[in-house]
Amino acid sequence: MTNNVNFDELAQKAFAPTAGESDFENLFAAAFSLGAWYFIADEAFEYKMPYCSIFPDHFGEEIALTVFTDGERARKFIAEKGIKVGDSDGNPNAPNAPEDFILRISTTGILDFFDRLAPLNVTKIFFNPNKDSEGFHHDLKMMRPIYEHLKNKDLLAKPSAENDQDNLAKLIEENADVIAEFERENEMFSAMIAGSASAMDAVSEEDKEQIISNTATLFESVRVQENMSPKLFRAYIETCLKKQKFLMPTLAFAYFQQEESGIKKLEQDKELADDMAKFLIKKAVPNADLLMDEHVQNSKAKPEEDVSSAAENGVDFDALSKKAMETNAMEDLNALFSAAFALKQWNFISRGELPDIYPYVASNPKAADNQPMIRAFTDTERLMRFARENNLTEADGSAKILTIPTENIVPYLEGFVEQGAFGVWFNSDSESKDFFIPIKQLQPIKDHLAKLNPPSANAAETNFTALILTISDGLMLPSGFVKNSSYQCNFFCWIPREWTVDLQLKTEYLEKLYEQFYGANWRAGNSDGSRYVVIESNSAVISPERVEATNWNVVQKNELNRYWFYIGEVGGTFRNVEADEFQANFDRYFQTEKTNETRKQQDNLADFGMSQTTNGDFDLNLTINKVGTVNFETSIAPFYEAIVPLLKDFRGTGEYVTLLRFEDSGKSEQVENIVENAHGAYLQIRRFLYLNPKNDVRIGVNSIHSNHLRHVQANAGLNVSFELCKNLDNQTGVFYHAFQGPKSEVLKLSAAIQPILESVGYQAVQFP
Repeated sequence: MTNNVNFDELAQKAFAPTAGESDFENLFAAAFSLGAWYFIADEAFEYKMPYCSIFPDHFGEEIALTVFTDGERARKFIAEKGIKVGDSDGNPNAPNAPEDFILRISTTGILDFFDRLAPLNVTKIFFNPNKDSEGFHHDLKMMRPIYEHLKNKDLLAKPSAENDQDNLAKLIEENADVIAEFERENEMFSAMIAGSASAMDAVSEEDKEQIISNTATLFESVRVQENMSPKLFRAYIETCLKKQKFLMPTLAFAYFQQEESGIKKLEQDKELADDMAKFLIKKAVPNADLLMDEHVQNSKAKPEEDVSSAAENGVDFDALSKKAMETNAMEDLNALFSAAFALKQWNFISRGELPDIYPYVASNPKAADNQPMIRAFTDTERLMRFARENNLTEADGSAKILTIPTENIVPYLEGFVEQGAFGVWFNSDSESKDFFIPIKQLQPIKDHLAKLNPPSANAAETNFTALILTISDGLMLPSGFVKNSSYQCNFFCWIPREWTVDLQLKTEYLEKLYEQFYGANWRAGNSDGSRYVVIESNSAVISPERVEATNWNVVQKNELNRYWFYIGEVGGTFRNVEADEFQANFDRYFQTEKTNETRKQQDNLADFGMSQTTNGDFDLNLTINKVGTVNFETSIAPFYEAIVPLLKDFRGTGEYVTLLRFEDSGKSEQVENIVENAHGAYLQIRRFLYLNPKNDVRIGVNSIHSNHLRHVQANAGLNVSFELCKNLDNQTGVFYHAFQGPKSEVLKLSAAIQPILESVGYQAVQFP
């Protein structure tokens, strides 16, 4: 890891006409064996990032990252290029001297850092591009393969203790003032660390582990502030305890990598090594989070062999989409969108130029009512086909491809909603089976898929179960003779499932049933010395399908069988009921089950921005939330009369949801009524005066709010709200209305009130 290497000579040999593979290997092995590479901080950006440039004589218009094998070459390049120094533009964060422009980044994790330059379309890397240096360059994407090749051939120099000490000493020297200030500000933390460290002397390894864990817990707020993973933070705390003071993280990790035990841990734990590399890179390039978290790639079309195909990702999206669109079944929609979110990235046709690049957006009258849709593709093969079909290729037949990692796709796409984009339309080329989803539904769908539980393997699994217990009994006389009963006793029971084991009634509950049937002290016998005995008993769980299909009212006793009905109660007791009550219990239960299942299905569909109608069709959900001025004489009554007929098939199922919030202290003369339809209470009508505490303006408020409505058959959700506010001081009126639910229902409501809005002079304004 020493820099006592003649890179000019190595580069000259590696790129000579007579060069062999070993010459090339020697050059890059020497580069990767350096302890750090040197970069120039580009002042063109408000945050420091490595200087990139175009070298027309070498790469045409492609952008190259400049890197130097030592700081002196970097300083010379600043002078040669006339890179601006100081804060002449008024930038308080601008460096004030050439030395402040030099970024020294450890080669540990440097490859991950290069991966994060993708948003800037940096394709080349140029080492030592000075006038008096023998520069060398390559494709940036080849750095990782080159490194792996050298590593596999064991050509990379391992760090020596001496070089590590030199690098550490240089790090401390270069940052002496910062380290001193850090230690001064954290004297208390250092005292706490020292106290914990002293407790580790002469204790067992188990106790040491406990001390480390306790110390890490004590400083949990530091971990959160520094954004370290738990594993990385433990390594940090261990190092602080070894040094017996609270260290700057970069210094702590420098110590960690210096020690043999630390090197061994990094070699054995890739996750720890990756976490440390990413952390140090961000610390090496101040405020580079913006650069590193920007997951946008804008590049020319990939070579044909690099184009991802439909078969390559292992998922048949055409088949998944076809099935989901044909059945509209929840499990098929889950399968389709689970596969989409499982992709590593989504592909888009890139429009615009750096840094203002964005996905291709276009509308089509055949989809989503001709609203603008971002065109996305599950693979670049479909993307290229679509680009060719719609003349979106470059002159050479290529297309600019924008790839966004799926882990950050939702917030990225949500940013286009305000610009008018409605949805994401996947695979809209002519040969694919397309599908689309509103952008606003992406997060609900992602949340839905995350919490989705696999369906129960046993369809009969419920909280309650039906069971039949059949017993043969008899009466034992004082002489010991048992007179067998002439009939069997059959007990139909509806009980909590936990009362059973292996489909049999548990012993303790069997005894409680006997006590209910024979009497609490039945085993003690009767006053005449006789007692009942159970000769044989058998129980079996009855399937829900059979329970639901049975008419329990027609179960009749006969000479050989008698029947009783019991319902299990909270507390573990049985209640004897008649057949009609037993039947009514099942009717209620299975109706509730069906309602809950339908409601669950509707809620799942709502995650996808859809609802199911009574005829089995599927409808997009729609939200209308508007406000506008109206005449002061406007009454809310016509709006009520217009919507009531449209809500006759909806029942209220939750709390009332108001549009505007008014402090109770400002209300007076409030009148509130609850309106019912055939299915119960569903609308709340309120009227009150309100004195605005901020400006003493008097407002007359009339409102109509539904609670969470559900369609009585389809269980689709719907919310309705009106708020009419009249300023009593200046005689003006404002009308708010909001509908949320299936598109067909919302449009009916909107159409019903439209003539009324026109008649009261409604003028829409932007909703606050």
